[in-house]
Amino acid sequence: MPVTSDRKEGHQTALAAATKAHSYLPEVESAFNRLINAGGYFTADDLRDAVSPVARQWMRDNSASIGALFTHAVNADRINAAGFIPSRRAERRGNPIRIWKGTH
Repeated sequence: MPVTSDRKEGHQTALAAATKAHSYLPEVESAFNRLINAGGYFTADDLRDAVSPVARQWMRDNSASIGALFTHAVNADRINAAGFIPSRRAERRGNPIRIWKGTH
């Protein structure tokens, strides 16, 4: 499903807002790119596991930016949805999260 230009603009705004002041977005993006380039299956939990504890907290505080990161990757055909799995994070209480597959 294509994303409208208003939604794309909203995603770009969320990413831009996340880069203001001190941001861990570069660390998160680097880990995200490694997961994508590996070409395997991964989840947002795997992304959290791939970054430092302070970046993990930044991800919690900037969830809209993380959603925008995934949306941008989908729109650029860098990842494809591959199903759902229960989250490993205790605060998610086993709720399903998306499984992604990197397309390089």
